[in-house]
Amino acid sequence: MYELFEPSLRAGMSLSDFEVHASRMRRIPIENPRIESVSPVPNSNRAIVKLVAQTRLPKSGRPVDIDIDDQWVLEDGRWWRVYAPPRTPFE
Repeated sequence: MYELFEPSLRAGMSLSDFEVHASRMRRIPIENPRIESVSPVPNSNRAIVKLVAQTRLPKSGRPVDIDIDDQWVLEDGRWWRVYAPPRTPFE
């Protein structure tokens, strides 16, 4: 996943540092992700990808939908995911 992020992030954050940040999300299972929309950000080289996925509530195991907004940036003719610090779906 590290390779999907924009070059400026990778220039300032090593893979091992990234793994420390990303390990926080490994405990949260994400199921059935689907893209809802892709919207360009006006007057920029960015787009917002809206996803809907499911996770399970910790105690009941009941599935719940969560919304995920990912920002992507076009640099040198290629789309890169913009890094956002990990957070749980309940934050």
